[in-house]
Amino acid sequence: MDDRTDLVRGREALGVVKVIGPAMTVLLLVFAVFDAATHPDQAWWRVPTDIVPALVLGFILWWQRRGHVTADNAGWYVAAGSLVVSTSVLVTVVCGAQVPIMIYLLIMAMVNGATALTTRQFVLAQTVPVLGPLVAMVSVGGLITSDSFPDWIALWLVTLAAAIAVFLSRERGFQEMARIEELLEQQAVEDPVTRLGTRRALEQMFPVVRSAAELAGLDVFLVFVDVDGLKAVNDALGHDEGDRVILTVARAIREAARSRDVLVRWGGDEFAVLGIGDAEAAAGMETSIAQRVWALNPLAGEWSGTVSLGSATRNAATCQLAALVAEADSDMYRRRRALRGRRANDTDSVASD
Repeated sequence: MDDRTDLVRGREALGVVKVIGPAMTVLLLVFAVFDAATHPDQAWWRVPTDIVPALVLGFILWWQRRGHVTADNAGWYVAAGSLVVSTSVLVTVVCGAQVPIMIYLLIMAMVNGATALTTRQFVLAQTVPVLGPLVAMVSVGGLITSDSFPDWIALWLVTLAAAIAVFLSRERGFQEMARIEELLEQQAVEDPVTRLGTRRALEQMFPVVRSAAELAGLDVFLVFVDVDGLKAVNDALGHDEGDRVILTVARAIREAARSRDVLVRWGGDEFAVLGIGDAEAAAGMETSIAQRVWALNPLAGEWSGTVSLGSATRNAATCQLAALVAEADSDMYRRRRALRGRRANDTDSVASD
């Protein structure tokens, strides 16, 4: 369950980077223009407090698009981005001696409660927005009057308590989501021969894969695999030998697939692989499966050791399983017909010679 919960947290963190990151970057750039226009005499320190965090967030977004921000480390990038933004706000409070700006630090404390994924990340991200107001109130002379000091302390405590409550509530939500996903996997029917999933498993896991792909900004692909000549093997050698072929293809698919791919026996002599990636990733999967089936052929001389392959790739945000399956199936039969046509032409050429 802990690994599953970590996976759910990671998907959430990628969503924060993908959605909140660009919005915050644009907002900081707007603040930079506003500060330069309204405080030209203080622009030398105000503008950098906006530009520097904007550049840091921009770098994180660029790093994510290059694939380096993953579900495993996205939470730390979120915490780092929050720290940089909070620090810039604290600098504005101290240098500008502006009490209203402290409200932004309290807002950041709430934001951290809604975005931090683990206790360590929550504590790290809260260091500046939680301790910053206390440091500013004590160290900056005249920032807070003695009469309003108790009110600010009360507001600080309420904000901190609310941020902790939000964080704990989200943690319970992560655990519940992980439990539901685990139950879905356990309920998926398993093919008794190959121990791969069945169509039901594919239907249950498709929303999970699509959601993960969408958050990562990647496509979803489906590779269809059809065993060539299985009926001839069953008729000539018996179904036990046919099962050996099926098990060999299943093994080849397992070896070619990645840990996050969904592998199913679609039915009879057909298999399918659902994964995250572009058309190039799907093509690489096809090549790997075909090579492994050929190398693992248990009936050399009796069976061709080949499979027919087809694939489809679609945008995760709009992808539907039925359309993806139909497109991959159609691609497989189109390529099979084209191959048979080439073989027929080659045979005619040899006969004419």
